[in-house]
Amino acid sequence: MPSRAGDGWAFEELARRHGDFATVGVAVTLRRAPDRRTVAAARAVFCGAGPVPVRLPAVEEALTGTDAGAAALDAAASAALAGLTPADDVHATAAYRREAAAHLLVRACTLAWERCS
Repeated sequence: MPSRAGDGWAFEELARRHGDFATVGVAVTLRRAPDRRTVAAARAVFCGAGPVPVRLPAVEEALTGTDAGAAALDAAASAALAGLTPADDVHATAAYRREAAAHLLVRACTLAWERCS
């Protein structure tokens, strides 16, 4: 999704220490519709939730066409919880990564929506 006026972005991550690789993270871009009240397009990509970055179309669909309010963010977070299948490792359990990813998604979407020009 090429950047243009009406786009907003955010990246949120969870790391043990500043500068460490992320335990889990999410990058979000949102595009406002011409009415300026709804999401015309959304992209969400998670890192640390699998062996490669993971894009979840279900999260994007949960946001598209909404006002990016609490109900839409809850639906997107639920889609993230259902769609992510990280592994346990010495740094975090899979359940912890899923919960953290859903929380970071809500923060990133809120910030991206605020940044839409």
